[in-house]
Amino acid sequence: MTERFATAALGVFGLHSIARKMTVLALIATLLPSVAMGWLSYVLNERTLRAKIGQELESVTSRASREIDLLIKERLYDVRVFSTSSVVAEAAEELGDASAAGDPGRTRELANYLRSVRGRFADYEELLVLDPKGRIVATTADRPGVVELPKEWDRLARADRPMVGRAGRDEKLGTEVMIIGEPIRSARDRFVGVFAAKVNFKGIGEVLRASSKDAACELSVVGRDGIALVAAAGNGGGSRRAEVEPAVAQALFSKTAPLLEYRDEDGRATVGSLEPLKQIEGGVLAQLDRRTAYAQIGRLRSITLALTFALLIVVGFAASLLGLTIVRPLGRLARGSAKVAGGDLTIDLPVLGRSEVAGLTALFNNMVLRLAHTRDELDAKNEALRAKNAELQTLSRTDSLTGLQNRHSLMGALSREVERSQRYDHAFAVLMLDVDHFKKLNDAHGHLAGDQVLRGISRLLEQSTRSCDCAARYGGDEFVVVLPETDLTTAVQVAERIRQRAGAVRPTITDDCWEVSLSIGVSMYPESALDPDTLLREADAALYEAKRSGRNQVAASVRRRGAGAPWILLEAGEQRLEDPAR
Repeated sequence: MTERFATAALGVFGLHSIARKMTVLALIATLLPSVAMGWLSYVLNERTLRAKIGQELESVTSRASREIDLLIKERLYDVRVFSTSSVVAEAAEELGDASAAGDPGRTRELANYLRSVRGRFADYEELLVLDPKGRIVATTADRPGVVELPKEWDRLARADRPMVGRAGRDEKLGTEVMIIGEPIRSARDRFVGVFAAKVNFKGIGEVLRASSKDAACELSVVGRDGIALVAAAGNGGGSRRAEVEPAVAQALFSKTAPLLEYRDEDGRATVGSLEPLKQIEGGVLAQLDRRTAYAQIGRLRSITLALTFALLIVVGFAASLLGLTIVRPLGRLARGSAKVAGGDLTIDLPVLGRSEVAGLTALFNNMVLRLAHTRDELDAKNEALRAKNAELQTLSRTDSLTGLQNRHSLMGALSREVERSQRYDHAFAVLMLDVDHFKKLNDAHGHLAGDQVLRGISRLLEQSTRSCDCAARYGGDEFVVVLPETDLTTAVQVAERIRQRAGAVRPTITDDCWEVSLSIGVSMYPESALDPDTLLREADAALYEAKRSGRNQVAASVRRRGAGAPWILLEAGEQRLEDPAR
C-alpha cells in the first residue's frame, strides 16, 4: 500500500520518469554542492560506461562464439555420419589395401559418392577420403588440393577422435575454409583412412550477421595472427575485413582486459573485445569506433560539471519516497533475474505506475514469457531430433526390402556373440540359407515375384526364431541366422523346421504354382571356427554341400578347425553322414 501511495503521489506532480525524480532530488539537495562529489560522479559514470561497453561487446562475442562452436560441432557430426557410411568404409579399406596406383573404378565410384553427398550440403567446398598415410584417395575436386590436417592427426585418428585443421584461405578454392576430419573404420573396426571436409564460412557469416543485427559494433572471426576469416558489420552495415596487428591479436586472445583499446588497420582509434572459439584456432572479435563508444562520456562530463554546483541535500520524505519507487522495483528485478538465472521461468513481477522501472518490469515479464516459450520450443525440437536420430539409426541397421537386419548390422551382432560366447564358454550356431532356383524365378516371373519370395522368407525367419536370435539378409537371396546358446542338434532342428516351412511361401503374382525350397548350411562355434568370418565361410561351405547334394537340404559343418570330419546332411527329415573328401 505504501509503495502504491508513493507512486500515485509522484504521479500527481508528473514525476513518472527517473530523470524528473532525480531533478527534484537535485533541486531539494542544493545545500551540499561539491566539486569532489561532481568529480567522483564523473569518474564513476566513466567507469560504468566503460564496463557497460565491455559487457555489451563481451555479450555479443560470447553469444556468437557459442553459436559458431555449435555450428562447427554440427559439421563434425555430419562428417562422422559420412565417415560411417558402408560405401566409404568398404571403399577406403579396399583402396588402402590395393597397390600404389589404386583401383580406378573403385576410386571413381567413391568420388561420385562424395560428389552426391556434397551436392546436398552448401557448407562443404570439398570432400575427401585419405588413406592411413594421409594421401588423398578420392575427392570431389577435379584436381586434388592441399590438405593441412593437425600435426597429431594420425594419433587422433587412431584414437577415434575428430580432427580440426587450421582455418585459412585455400588459394585453389579461392575462399577461406577450415579442414575437419573423422577417422574411417572398417566393419572389423580397423582404421582404414580419414574422411576430410573443407568447410566454408558461409554458415559462420550468417551467424555473425544475425548476432550483429541489433549491435552497433563490427563482428568478425580472426585467427591468432590477426587475419580476418569472415566479417559482418552491425546495424545493416556491409561486411569489412577487420584485420588487426599480430601484437594486438595476441593481447586480445590473452584476455588481459575485457576491453582493449588499439588502432585498427586504417589507423582508427578502436575498442574491441574477443571471445576465443573452442573448436578452431580463432576468435570472435567485436570492434567499435572509440569516438562513438565514448561519445556519451563527453555528455556526462558536461552534465557532471553542471551538477557539481547543484548537488542536492536529500530531504528524508523525498528520499524515502524515491527509494520506494526506485529501489524496491529494482530489487524485485534483481531477485527475479536471479531466479531466472536459476532456471525458474514462472516469474511474473507486478507492474506499478508508468515509470521507466515499471516499463522495464513489463519488458522483463515479457522477456521471461518469451524465454519460457523458446525453451518449450527447443525441448520440442530436441525431442523431434532425438526421434529422427533413432529413425536414422534404425534405417542404417535394417534391410529396406525385407525389414531384417542388413549385412553391416549382422557382422556387428556376430562379433558381439563371438565375444560373449568366449567370455561365458557358450556354443552358438550360424545358419546360412539360400533360395533354390531363385534366378530362374526372377527370369521366369520377374523381380516382383522374387521380392515377394524374399519378404515371405523374412517373415518365415521372424516367426521361426527367438527374440534373442539375429536374422539378417546377407545379400541377394541369401539369409543368415545367428542362434545364441544353441548346440548342433538344436541348430539342425531349427534349420530343418525352417526348410520344411519354406514350401508355404508362394509368390502371388505368378501364373503357375512355384514351389519355394531352401538349402541351408550350419556352422558351429567353437567346433567349426572361432571368428565371425570363418564361421560364415564354414556355413557357406555347408550350404554349398547342401546345394551339391541336390538342394532342399540342410548340411552342417562339424569340422574341428582343420580336421577332416564329415558333413551332416539332412534331406526330407532324414539324417545321414557324408565324407566331403569322397
